[in-house]
Amino acid sequence: MLPPMRRMRYLEAGDAIRGWGVLLVVIGHSGTTALLYSLLNGDPAELLRRQQTQDLGFERLFDSRQAGAAILATQLVVFLFFALSAYLLARPFIAAMFGEAKQAPKLRTYARHRLGRVVPLFWTVILITIVLFGTDGSRTIDIAAVFLFSQTWTAAPFNQNILQAWTMNVEMAFYIALPIIAAASAWIYLRGGRFAGWYALLPMTALAVFAWIFANTWLPTTTVPSQSVIGGLLTFIPGILIAVADVRWGDRLGRWRPAPLAAAGLVVFGVLLAFKQSSLAEGGSVGERNIITIAAGAMLAGFVLWQLTGRKTWPFMMWRFPRWVGERSFSIYLMHGIALFQLQSVGSDQDTVGKQFLVLVLAAIPVSIFYGAILYALVEQPSTRLARGERPLFGGGPVRRIGSRAPTVGTTPTPAMAGAVPLAPTGSAPPAPGAPPAPDVPDGDGRAGGAGSVGAQGTDGAAGGVAGGIAGADAPGDRTPAGTDR
Repeated sequence: MLPPMRRMRYLEAGDAIRGWGVLLVVIGHSGTTALLYSLLNGDPAELLRRQQTQDLGFERLFDSRQAGAAILATQLVVFLFFALSAYLLARPFIAAMFGEAKQAPKLRTYARHRLGRVVPLFWTVILITIVLFGTDGSRTIDIAAVFLFSQTWTAAPFNQNILQAWTMNVEMAFYIALPIIAAASAWIYLRGGRFAGWYALLPMTALAVFAWIFANTWLPTTTVPSQSVIGGLLTFIPGILIAVADVRWGDRLGRWRPAPLAAAGLVVFGVLLAFKQSSLAEGGSVGERNIITIAAGAMLAGFVLWQLTGRKTWPFMMWRFPRWVGERSFSIYLMHGIALFQLQSVGSDQDTVGKQFLVLVLAAIPVSIFYGAILYALVEQPSTRLARGERPLFGGGPVRRIGSRAPTVGTTPTPAMAGAVPLAPTGSAPPAPGAPPAPDVPDGDGRAGGAGSVGAQGTDGAAGGVAGGIAGADAPGDRTPAGTDR
């Protein structure tokens, strides 16, 4: 067992979640690409209808509804990136509000890390897309909307060349909303009296209601409701709730006897719900998004609860390859769309669309990883270091290679880990409103973060720096598919 004080300083499964997740995203989108390519020679109106409704007939891949549902279930990953971003980024604010950290992340530092983490990488991918595929006659204002994280509000032809970027729009909306909600919750908590902790959830509840009501509002016909920026804010709620439970009741949950079984059950439930969602809701609908949001939240809760018990994460989450991919998942997520665009005809000479899909997957995974690794080394890693105030090419933080173990809760803290915001023991009682402040501890800037969420990720965070998630922990994004995104 690990000491309670260090249990949740880092989410041990963070990188592997992103690593396995972004590979599943590539597999799922390979299925989408193969199905769309098979429709190119058919009725254009039918192709457009299937694109807009996301009803591509995944059962056609192997003439099996079950196989199609399994491949379609990979879209769960993007929402898992969103939940992971919310958990890692919200936890420092929540810990500060309940007295387990000296102070909340400074707004200037938070903004610098978020913008430095996302903007250079995203803009680079947009420029690469323009160079390779042009603008398809889109207006300048439509191209500017993509750069300004607003492409889901327009119906420009260029958007079809960078479809995966819708997650970045949702991630950026969450980045803006988080400090506002955190400040409002802290203000209520300090004045809430006996039920201050419950009252502090009101701003988040208001955000969820707003996202639910206006999920379908102001959307062009080319944006399906499940990709709505406003409605997408709802997908971050599970991660925030998990962070609240971790900070308030983490120690108690870790000692709960059925916790290991419950953790495994939550992960299995999330996977099964994602598998079933294609028969429960129409593709691209609000209902589909809500079901997948619940599934993603259940999976993340399972991973967090397992670590709260003091156990090491499952062996397949400790393998070097998925952790290495996870560090680069934000870049891989953003580049996999370009890779699939270039490879869309690969396997088209096969006699079935299922075989075409398999050939495309075998080509898309290594190409996406190759493109993403280059972008990570040339853009993502340097810009992230620069945002932290480090030298962009030879930063002060440790540079992990594929053969080295990621820093986890069971290792000796590295200099970057030591710079994270120190937390009190998990589950310690929060001070009552008006009580003296917690003892001073060294300031931290969350430097443990690293690669990708889809974003969105959503999108980021190498090894998932919980206490210092501001530097990089979201969706492929920050990931994951960062937006991450992913």
